[in-house]
Amino acid sequence: MRWLVTGVGAIGGILGARLAEAGEEVSFLVRRPEVRAPLRDRGLTLISHETGVRRRYPVKVVAPQDAMEPFDLTTLGLPQYMK
Repeated sequence: MRWLVTGVGAIGGILGARLAEAGEEVSFLVRRPEVRAPLRDRGLTLISHETGVRRRYPVKVVAPQDAMEPFDLTTLGLPQYMK
């Protein structure tokens, strides 16, 4: 399935990484260019709180204007408050 994860914070990042780990095709929708570039270049790194193990996930990152391709499912992660 093709997933679009909107909101690459703690919840969106973990969800997207786990979906990718399970073999799903995941794209992250990232609005801000200063966040998009490092994710595109270095991927997403998760660090286990319990073991300290770091795992890097290569991710596909898209800007809002480029998210026109069809996706099967999308998730929306929002902070508790919006600025």
